[in-house]
Amino acid sequence: MSSILKVDEIQNAAGTTGLTIDSSGRVVMPNRPAFHVTGFGQAKASSWQKVTFSGTPTINRGSHYDQPTSKFTAPINGLYVFNTGGYIGANNNPERYAFAFYHNGAASGVISGGTQPSVDAPLEAFSQLIDLQATDYIEVYMYTPNAETLGSSNHPMWFQGYLLG
Repeated sequence: MSSILKVDEIQNAAGTTGLTIDSSGRVVMPNRPAFHVTGFGQAKASSWQKVTFSGTPTINRGSHYDQPTSKFTAPINGLYVFNTGGYIGANNNPERYAFAFYHNGAASGVISGGTQPSVDAPLEAFSQLIDLQATDYIEVYMYTPNAETLGSSNHPMWFQGYLLG
């Protein structure tokens, strides 16, 4: 026995739309937490340091990204996707660098990185799927062996994420 549910919209008891399906079957979840923010000109010391994103978020669905602290706080339990990357000034002595997402103030156990370019070029982006509980938070940390300036007026650092489900 099979059943077919024919609806265009699903709402909670209070009437908030959680999901819509258009006539072509495309699904939209208008309240899915998501954010994207950039930052320019952060002076970063050598070793591991938190990356701060000075720009106003261009996306902050649900307002779960806090710009003053550069933290995303999970509103509900679930799997979240996070991405970060950007630019760092050219270096005549290319050195290694690394990114890590910190979960509730501690390294998540995964890092990614590469060698700093000797010309103005983007850093390799880093993505990670992280299982969060409501009120857990995520921050971006970066390692470089020397002091650096992150991002420039034309090439920012960036941080983004969203609830996968």
